[in-house]
Amino acid sequence: MLITTSRHDPQARPLRVEKLTEPRGFADQTVRQVLHMAGGGEALRVRLTNRYGRTPLTIAAATVAVGHRQAALTFDGSEQCVIAAGEEAVADPVNLPVAAGADLVVSLHLPEKTGLATYSHKPAEFARIVDGTHVTSSAFPRAEQVEGRFYISGVDVLAPPNTPIAVAFGDSWFEGVGTTPSANHRSVDFLNRRLVRGWVVNQGIAGNRLLRHGVGEHALARFDRMFSRYRP
Repeated sequence: MLITTSRHDPQARPLRVEKLTEPRGFADQTVRQVLHMAGGGEALRVRLTNRYGRTPLTIAAATVAVGHRQAALTFDGSEQCVIAAGEEAVADPVNLPVAAGADLVVSLHLPEKTGLATYSHKPAEFARIVDGTHVTSSAFPRAEQVEGRFYISGVDVLAPPNTPIAVAFGDSWFEGVGTTPSANHRSVDFLNRRLVRGWVVNQGIAGNRLLRHGVGEHALARFDRMFSRYRP
C-alpha cells in the first residue's frame, strides 16, 4: 500500500519515479487518517512505516479511535517513537474492540520536519492535517484535506480463532481508483460486505506492476516483504 518518490536503499539502484499525486512532508502538524476495517477483533495494533524516508521520523504522540472511544498509542510503553530511515514500527496492542466495517481513526503528531513522506497515493480516503498537537481533539476545524495515507502500513486485529482471511493483491482495481473518496466503494469493500465469515485484506496499489517497478516496488517484492512479517 506504499508509494514514494525515492527509495532509501544505498545498495540498490534507484527506482524509476512515477508521480501520480504530489508528494509532501510535515512539520509540527497533526495528521488524522481514517482506515475502513475489513475485519474486526477484541484488540488491535497499528503498524507505522518510514520505509522510504531519508531521515528519522519522530512521532511525538498518537491516538487511535473507534467512534467515541479513543486510546493513546504507545511504543514499548512510550508515547514517543523515532523510526529510523528505512525502518518500520509496531505500536503496542490496544484493548479497543473494533468491528468489521468500522472506521478506525489514527492521529499522529509529527513535531519535526519529516522530509517527503512514505505514503499511499490513491487510497480513496482523505487525510486531514492541522498545525500543532491535536491528537486528542474531537474535531479538526479548518483542516487541510488531502487524498493520501501517510506513514500507516497496516492494522493487526486479535480475531477469533480459525477466522478465514484472503488477500486482494493487485493494482488500482483493488485499491479503488475512480471511486468516490470516503465512500468505501472499492471493489474489495463490496466483496467484504457480502461475506458472512472472515474478510479480504486490500493490498492494491494503483499503478503497481508484477515484475517491474512502477508505482512502488513491484508485486513480487511486495509479496515477499509482506508475508515475511508473519513467518515463524
